[in-house]
Amino acid sequence: MASKTCPICGIGFTARKERRACSTACGNELKRRPHPPRACEHCNEQFIPVLLPRSRFCSRTCSIAERNLGKPSKAVSTVRFPDCVMCGKVFCARNSRANICSQECRRKNQCEWAKKRYATDASYRERNLSAVHARRADKLGLGNKTVLLSYLIQRDGNQCRIPTCCFTTRKVTDLGSKGPRRPSIDHITPLSKGGEHALHNVQLAHYRCNLAKNNRSSGDQLALVG
Repeated sequence: MASKTCPICGIGFTARKERRACSTACGNELKRRPHPPRACEHCNEQFIPVLLPRSRFCSRTCSIAERNLGKPSKAVSTVRFPDCVMCGKVFCARNSRANICSQECRRKNQCEWAKKRYATDASYRERNLSAVHARRADKLGLGNKTVLLSYLIQRDGNQCRIPTCCFTTRKVTDLGSKGPRRPSIDHITPLSKGGEHALHNVQLAHYRCNLAKNNRSSGDQLALVG
């Protein structure tokens, strides 16, 4: 507590340090009075505080400049002119990580990325093949269940279920391998004949045997291929 003199009515009063007037009426009157001018601590220009009587700077610009004084200055512009990674064309990029010039090049880049992943990632390739079968069956109104080759290999004991087309061995190769003996999904009753895309209508088959079976049902006579 400190002894003060009211600047409005001149009456002495005792109050805390932050209180400047003796009453609310004198406080409101004091707020309406213009603050005395003072010098900005950054540019030394005289200014009159409008909102805060203890303002140290005349503007926000001076406040930010004083705060960043002595710090390394940042680049004003982030515009770059890199080469497109797809077509090699020089383009204007405002993003620091941008390396593709257009939507067309971005689609090409995504296709290249998908091809590389399809060739190297067996699980990604398996999910894509399963989605292809599901979309085709869904268009025909025959179901859209997700059937994975890894599940068929485990269920069917890693053996081809079209014995009339197998001439050497019924065992299929590993998932992700290439060649005529690689695993594939065969519909017992083909989709073109109304067969449902579900687990009870699919079986594991060699890729070669699946092509030889074509769109015949399992009970039909299959053509022999050498």
